[in-house]
Order: sequence, then structure tokens, then C-alpha cells
Amino acid sequence: MDKNGKIFGKVSVIDVFVLLIILVIIGGTVYRFTAPAAAIDRGEYIIEYTLMIDGVRDFTLEYYHIGLDVFDRMRNQHIGRIVGVRSEPQYGLGIGVDGAVVRAPRPGVMVVFVDVEANGRVTENAFFAEGTYEVRVGSIVNLGFKYIDVQATVHTVSVRPR
Repeated sequence: MDKNGKIFGKVSVIDVFVLLIILVIIGGTVYRFTAPAAAIDRGEYIIEYTLMIDGVRDFTLEYYHIGLDVFDRMRNQHIGRIVGVRSEPQYGLGIGVDGAVVRAPRPGVMVVFVDVEANGRVTENAFFAEGTYEVRVGSIVNLGFKYIDVQATVHTVSVRPR
């Protein structure tokens, strides 16, 4: 190192230090998103989760049926298969005859609950459907079916051994 702080007269010590910090950050990021999930995998499971879809019109209910493959349209990834479908009336708030706010069913609109089953794995912190798709209660899923693209919310998640 010379009097200007350069190694071999060409490379600055500060440059080497900055380069090392960048390499550590890149290495830490790669480790965070690859190694821990594989390292703490507890094995193969069947992940069963229920998706809640609001505002489904009664004439489109027939498009949700058992056996249909489910895809996340944002990632174009298969995330399971429908094993059950049920619906409930969707309620909204309105003004009654006496002027009071009342909760009443919305005609022609319902909430659909789609039960999905997927191969998966479980870690200490998450459930992964079909290997890499994280399923978490409350998360939003951009669903794609044969005839429909909708947003759904993960309502429940359960796991059973394969």
C-alpha cells in the first residue's frame, strides 16, 4: 500500500471495502431467499386452504366446480385443485323503511368459498402450496380459472400429512 491508500498503486482500500460490503449483501440476500426454506423443510404435506371470493354473481357460480385446477395469474403458477365449493348470500348495509341502517342480502350477489387442495411443504414460518407458492391467512390471491379471473382472500389454512 502506498501513501495514497492504494494497493499496488491502482486499487484503493476503500474500493475493496465497498466491494466486500456489496458481496456480503448479495450473499445474504441469496441465503435468505433460498437456504432457510430448504433447510427447515419438515417434509411433504397436503395443504388444504379455503379461498373467499366476494361479489360473485349467481350466474357465474357454475364456473367454480370440483376438480378444476387453480392458478395464480400474477405468477402463472398452478396452486392446487378445487375439492369443494359453497356459497352464502352477500350482505350489505342499507337504509330501512324507518330510516335505520339495516344489514340485508344483496340480490344476485354472493360470497363463494372455494376449498383448494395442493401438494406442499411446511416450514417453521410458512406453508408453500405446490412447492413455492406461499399460502397465508388473509393474503390476496389473483385466481385464474378456465373462464374467470378474480381476486380471492385466503380464509383458512390446514395441513395434513401425505
